[in-house]
Amino acid sequence: MNSGNPQNESSSSEAAEGDQMAMVAARHSLVKCVARALRHEYGAHEARLLVGVSGGCDSVALLRAVNFLRSRRSFKHEIVVGHVQHHLRDEAAEEDARFVQGMAKGLGLVYDRADLDLSGAANVEQAARDGRYAALIGMAEKHGCGLIATAHHADDQLETLLMRMLRGSAAAGLRGIVAERELDGTEVRLIRPMLEVTRAAAEDFLRQIGQSWREDHTNADVTRMRARLRHEVLPVLREIQTDAPEKAVGLADHMRALDELVKKQVVLLMRQVLPEGPAEIEDGAARVRLNRALLRATEPVVLLPFLKEIVQVAGRNPDRVGRRVLEPLLKAIKDRHGHERVFDVGSGVVLVLSRDHLELVRDTK
Repeated sequence: MNSGNPQNESSSSEAAEGDQMAMVAARHSLVKCVARALRHEYGAHEARLLVGVSGGCDSVALLRAVNFLRSRRSFKHEIVVGHVQHHLRDEAAEEDARFVQGMAKGLGLVYDRADLDLSGAANVEQAARDGRYAALIGMAEKHGCGLIATAHHADDQLETLLMRMLRGSAAAGLRGIVAERELDGTEVRLIRPMLEVTRAAAEDFLRQIGQSWREDHTNADVTRMRARLRHEVLPVLREIQTDAPEKAVGLADHMRALDELVKKQVVLLMRQVLPEGPAEIEDGAARVRLNRALLRATEPVVLLPFLKEIVQVAGRNPDRVGRRVLEPLLKAIKDRHGHERVFDVGSGVVLVLSRDHLELVRDTK
């Protein structure tokens, strides 16, 4: 006859299950990757961390990994769960919000939510991205969190590099998604602790610990470039090269280092051609004159971003002056023709190339 207390037996069973789950988590590659990232950011200091959780596989895996690590002595951080409701998927989005709130409550974590109004946005996708980061920053500042963690992973990196390559990005664009960065105008840092692991690893981790997640069916809309790459191109790439996502992470790191080197060369060139700094541009008059021979001797990989810096002197947003506008000028600088040529870069800013000089002119008429 079994005289044991059923409640005690139930408690023992739950404890055993919890221990088993902890063992699985401790050994998993995703948790180890997140641990390395947090150790780099936190060290031995206590901090508050806002985890952006949509309810999808990736962000749920990040939250569970971070929450598991909270039990370790070396990670003395408090967690706030932040959810952004974009109001783009009606009831399905509300179910996502309820799912995230319930998970936060079950884990004993603080939960916060921000709602976006994207009605009237010309580019809904861009507006949603900008609004999401602004909302996460707001929640982080509200709760005193010095870090925001998002669940971007290696597959996201591969998708991003492919998209930017197809759009003709230079080294700066092929830096890809960065693992961590300062958020402008704030004291908050953005970190991506899962950037070195794949989505498959996130799914495997959640299945091993018995954690469900929500599926966003808009991700299957292959009219969007990213979704089409995800569903039609990445599976083929992984068949050809199983570690293609991890290779993308390495490539982005390499391009980031190259881009930093190029930026240093641009700064040196600016100091060389404008030793006293750029003069003011007066109405209709060129006050910046550059030596063409020096520019001709400069490698194109440095000269192109240098030209973007130069047009900024006249108040032109360099992000709106792409390769299509500047490459004809770059080729002209390199040739041996001496006749005067004028290149319009928009907003009343022109670059005048002569035999010996390149002059920057702003026409305010």
